[in-house]
Amino acid sequence: MISCNATGISKQTILFLTSSNNTSTNSVMKHAYLIIAHNEYPVLETLVSMIDDERNDIYLHIDLRSTELYKRARLLCTQKARLFLLPIRNKVYWGDISQVETEYLLLETKYLCLLSFTFRRRPTYTNTRLYPFFLSDQFW
Repeated sequence: MISCNATGISKQTILFLTSSNNTSTNSVMKHAYLIIAHNEYPVLETLVSMIDDERNDIYLHIDLRSTELYKRARLLCTQKARLFLLPIRNKVYWGDISQVETEYLLLETKYLCLLSFTFRRRPTYTNTRLYPFFLSDQFW
């Protein structure tokens, strides 16, 4: 994976995971955002900047057919989160088994809890609002 520490998606899939290593309220819980993208670089750039938080890891898969997006995504950097660009790229078709296979590629990280959603919009809640929920008894 290509990693960068500094910071276009039409039908992007975000998989949201929490780390299995940090489940106590005294430690920092680490989250991973797993992103499958195929176009709309400005949307991808905005999304990455919105989830750029020291408590997050960002894993990014760019569709094999999206050569221009891949070139631009290689230049993406985050200020706080760790950003990883998957070197293995698939042709991803919406609603096809290729989408599931690509999610499996992204799931090769060591995290405990998975939340998956598909959307074109920015996150509804800030990281500051999400983290207390995941540390609370309501989540576990």
